Amino acid sequence: MAFDTLNGKPRGLDDVDWFVGWRAWAWSPAVRHVVGEAGRFRGKRLLELGFRTGKMSCYFGLLGATVKGVDMPDCQPEPAHGLARELGLAERVSFSTYDGNLDSLKAGEWDFVFTKSVLVLLPIEQAAPAIRRLLKPGGQYLACENAVLPFGLNRLRKHQVGVGRQTLDTLRKHFFKVEAKHHYGLVSSIVATY
Repeated sequence: MAFDTLNGKPRGLDDVDWFVGWRAWAWSPAVRHVVGEAGRFRGKRLLELGFRTGKMSCYFGLLGATVKGVDMPDCQPEPAHGLARELGLAERVSFSTYDGNLDSLKAGEWDFVFTKSVLVLLPIEQAAPAIRRLLKPGGQYLACENAVLPFGLNRLRKHQVGVGRQTLDTLRKHFFKVEAKHHYGLVSSIVATY
């Protein structure tokens, strides 16, 4: 599974920063935390909500998961399809758009649902049960999200929301186990088990 850096491509699975992309110094620790033992994705099904460039979906594909990335209609899936082809993942990783209604996605089909900087855009009260509904029993919701900054500093951000106590309390109502970790006070990682 090793490949080297040619034309801006990753050096291998340890090159998490390449897959994370923007502000990798802050986001990569959160991604490593939710991934945990990489072998656990082999042969599993993962849904990524908000695939953007497709890099994270491809990362999970390289870890052995069958991945479906979905995003809003204004996101063009062809560049992500092209990346999957370049990395030899066209049979394992696919992308499409959807209407943004999580209830329109097939229930109980996924071992993992992954988001990166998406949960902050969804009303958590509706998103938590909808994400749980997508998972198979025992499945996990893996999230890397903006953290709520302390002492009113959150207003300095473009988004004035983030993962804080309310988000975690809501997730705990819908999942059996919720583990959260803050990284640099800017990014939170969440593993919620159904």
